Amino acid sequence: MYGVPRLRRRRIPRWLRIPIGLGFLALALLLIVGIATWRPATPPESLTGAHSEAIVVEVVDGDTLKVVPVTVDPSSAESQTVRILGIDTPETVDPEAPVECFGPEASSFLGAMLPPLTEVTLVTDPHQQDTDQYGRMLRHVVVGGDLVAERILAGGYGVRYEAASTDLDQRFIQAQEAAKEQRAGLWGSCFP
Repeated sequence: MYGVPRLRRRRIPRWLRIPIGLGFLALALLLIVGIATWRPATPPESLTGAHSEAIVVEVVDGDTLKVVPVTVDPSSAESQTVRILGIDTPETVDPEAPVECFGPEASSFLGAMLPPLTEVTLVTDPHQQDTDQYGRMLRHVVVGGDLVAERILAGGYGVRYEAASTDLDQRFIQAQEAAKEQRAGLWGSCFP
């Protein structure tokens, strides 16, 4: 009689059961997709080209950004434009062409991955020129151990740039094929 009071079990109202169940299902699905698409990071040391540290000043579009050397104050230095090697994303800034399908999404993805003042590692590729015809530096970009081009391809935000061979072609092909199979990004939106 005078013991520990019994706790009354409260039932979840019927109208909340379906939204809660759907929430758990969505969480499980995100976890499964995350595990299935995870790839080990490429530490910058394993890339064979010359390395340099830089700070992101601005993302121009889905495959182009502006940086300054890490040793310089970003607010006072003149930025350099970097074209990410191995990928091509839909155009958004060409004044003579319309914005291409999934271009704004690709730009937003890169902008979210590399907000201003993010420190990145730029790596040259021995199979590529140092700059392109527009004077942009051609570089692999690594942030937090992740190869930016591979993440763009895996998310379906761009395609492998086949005209330029790099040391990482096989990884890029695998990332693009996985995105195609999952109909991720532009593979589901632009190529139904």
